[in-house]
Amino acid sequence: MVTQALNHLLNIPDEGSENSDALNLAVDVVGSAGDAKLTTHLMNYLLGDVDGTPKVCNLSSFSVTS
Repeated sequence: MVTQALNHLLNIPDEGSENSDALNLAVDVVGSAGDAKLTTHLMNYLLGDVDGTPKVCNLSSFSVTS
């Protein structure tokens, strides 16, 4: 279920800064889930590994736990 929610958030069309809320929510979702696969998927997306375009979002709420 969380994977589907993340995929929906990441598939919101990029319309400038209007999608920053979706990206910030995706970061919150992944941070709350605490799942390594979701974290890797989101990081690859943010770094542009998925579509070649790095994304910008507020990572202040993102924390990595070991």
